[in-house]
Amino acid sequence: MTQYEGIDDVPGWNNLIPELLLGLVGCGGGAFVWNRIEDGSFDTQGSQDKDDSVSTEHLNGEGCGRVTYRLELSENVDWVTSAEREQLNRIVMLGSYYRVVSEYAHSHVDVLKDGALRVSMPYHAAVGQGLMEVLDVYRDAVVKLEECVVSATCLRSMFPLERALSEFFELFPFLARQVHVLKDSEDAMIGAEVLHLFEQNAQTGIPIIEGCSERIRWHCYQVLCKQIYSWAVYGRLLDPSNDFFIHIEGVKGPQYTHIGKRGMNQHIRLAQESQSANILSSRIPGVVSLGLARDILYVGQYTRILDSFQHATQGSLSVEDTFGRRLWGAFSKDLIDWVYVKKLVYDRKVQLSEMVWNEMYAYGNIEGQIGSFVDLVLQNRGALYADLIERMNESTIYIEPPIPERASACASCSFQEAMFHVGDTGELDNFSMVWYDVTNPSQLLPVWHPAYDDTIFVPSYDEWDGLCIEYTMQWPMHLVFPVKFTRRYGALWQLMFRLSRALYTMKTVRQEMRKSRVKSTGRKMVAMHHQLYHLLSTYAMFLQSEIVSHSSSRIHGILSSSSSLIDAELKHEEYLTDIIEVSCLDVKQVMGVLEAMFSFVKALNTLSTSGSDQGFDDMYASFLAKYNVFYQLLQSNQLQSKRRGEAIRRLLLKLNYNGFFDMNAQKQLTAHELYIS
Repeated sequence: MTQYEGIDDVPGWNNLIPELLLGLVGCGGGAFVWNRIEDGSFDTQGSQDKDDSVSTEHLNGEGCGRVTYRLELSENVDWVTSAEREQLNRIVMLGSYYRVVSEYAHSHVDVLKDGALRVSMPYHAAVGQGLMEVLDVYRDAVVKLEECVVSATCLRSMFPLERALSEFFELFPFLARQVHVLKDSEDAMIGAEVLHLFEQNAQTGIPIIEGCSERIRWHCYQVLCKQIYSWAVYGRLLDPSNDFFIHIEGVKGPQYTHIGKRGMNQHIRLAQESQSANILSSRIPGVVSLGLARDILYVGQYTRILDSFQHATQGSLSVEDTFGRRLWGAFSKDLIDWVYVKKLVYDRKVQLSEMVWNEMYAYGNIEGQIGSFVDLVLQNRGALYADLIERMNESTIYIEPPIPERASACASCSFQEAMFHVGDTGELDNFSMVWYDVTNPSQLLPVWHPAYDDTIFVPSYDEWDGLCIEYTMQWPMHLVFPVKFTRRYGALWQLMFRLSRALYTMKTVRQEMRKSRVKSTGRKMVAMHHQLYHLLSTYAMFLQSEIVSHSSSRIHGILSSSSSLIDAELKHEEYLTDIIEVSCLDVKQVMGVLEAMFSFVKALNTLSTSGSDQGFDDMYASFLAKYNVFYQLLQSNQLQSKRRGEAIRRLLLKLNYNGFFDMNAQKQLTAHELYIS
């Protein structure tokens, strides 16, 4: 095209048409210029520069509308009628849309080289590729239009131009709106949201818009397929912009290093990372079902785990090649058959699960490691924890609020001293007690911390609630205890440890009561102590009999009866769900009442040590109310599932809610003198 300098000295339509053709591809001139519009009537925003280009920087301001620039017929062209001016402005508006779409497409496609995903925003780059294809079609249409104009002897009417570009009058406003949304949320919009943008908004019933959106989605699917292929076939997380639906805690960006033979430490790290991988449901595209996403997650995990075994067989590698060829063949089609992909991935998951299970059992004494873990985490070593709690109560460190810089070191030291004192040093290198400031939002917690599981509610006891057990798992124990399982075991440990601390405090309170003199509230205080201690100790014995005493045998039964890693994980998850239900850790109301009971323990301890009874009557009334609520909750229909219902009935029987305990408490009111003597 030849760009004219102006039309002031060359009147007539024949000189105006070339200017219009230039304007259709976003180039201003003497006839069509960029005008500032502040009424928000145009979907793009920017500023004008010397080359008449439209910047994509937004000028925000409340109440002032959008500040935009668009091509319009110059006021110097005063020989056209108002109707003709309106028609020309409507046609050249395509050039304004073209410039905005073109700038966005080029800004992303320019960084995409050789189809690689080594860009910061691959899905936005894929949209840019799709837009480039649309712009190519549009430029071809403008070139053909120019050929028709050149060959025509006279073109007085604009209707042939409008008819030739009629589809783009529908398409370009739609694309400009989508580009505007993408620019506004470029840093926050992830891959699934980009796909959703062109799925939902494209349902207009207009063929050109739906066809264009489908082509853009195809480019985005190519990014998704490469991510799935890299993870499922090689166990590599190809996620430079953190928008893939599979996420590994603590791992950001792409992993381009090829997985090959490494040292043992590297193998353990690789398997540990794979176990912390999880699915973020908000990032799953509409074409990928939740079941398929889970299968893809498992396949990548098992692939990484198998690589962590140094004695992987040649047979497993040939299977990998076959699966990879079939999966890539499915992704290479113009129309991806996701049902076939789901079948491929599921068959691969079953195959790898059996291979991992066989390799794990061939490695070493896995059952011995599991026995030690269960005994220590579920506090089946009574002497160790009794010594630990006694040391904590004798130390002045745990009376005051924890000092963040020293709390974890103090906790670890107390735990190691207790292990040395009872002679239980076999797991000293693997187990430790640490403290994390869970009340501080900026505190970075490890991935196995119970605070990440929002389905369980551990009752608070005091400022030292950040105490938790830390276990350094030996390979290949991670396969049986993935991160989501260790979080729940950690919650059970915290519940039983806080319960043990409360019971020890109750014993201290009883000793203080025996030393104190009889006061007007003494009998009620003794009765409250008796009821509170009975409730907490019975609940502790209930956890011991229902959970702790059977845990080792249940876990060993799961291992011996499983034929694959999938089978073992399902059975283990079922068992964990069972013991969480039995302990009522998943019932916020029950744990809330238990937390209130812990607060009564601390309040009663304060009163007994101070020798004051101020506020006791109100506290006792509140305690009786919570006491009755606890009983009502245990009898509610909410807690009457098959396994939990049976356990709760046994707990009620232990609590002896048949009137005998209340009668016994009343007897304490008259036997107070004997009780404290």
